[in-house]
Amino acid sequence: MNELPLERLEPTFPFHQVGLDFAEPLHVREKNQAIKKVYICLFTCMVTHVVHLELVTDMTTTCFLTFKQADSFVPALLVRESSGKLLEELAKRCIEWKYSMEKAP
Repeated sequence: MNELPLERLEPTFPFHQVGLDFAEPLHVREKNQAIKKVYICLFTCMVTHVVHLELVTDMTTTCFLTFKQADSFVPALLVRESSGKLLEELAKRCIEWKYSMEKAP
């Protein structure tokens, strides 16, 4: 069995180092009866394993960054699969990015 990554072992503030993933789309009915796709964005604290869920309208980099700017916590480390534009934007904000292994627990 492989050793755990250091970010899971080092003591730090909750949600300072997070894993990020999206759930499959949900179909919701708006007030005007139109059906719209929305996604659940899952933030998992790498230290406490607490999960924070947010509803987002799409899975684009722009939507994610707009949401994060309005949120109360800004992680120093994100672990997720890669995305070119997202990597550039996170680097501008001094947020470290680590790739997750596919199908990792």
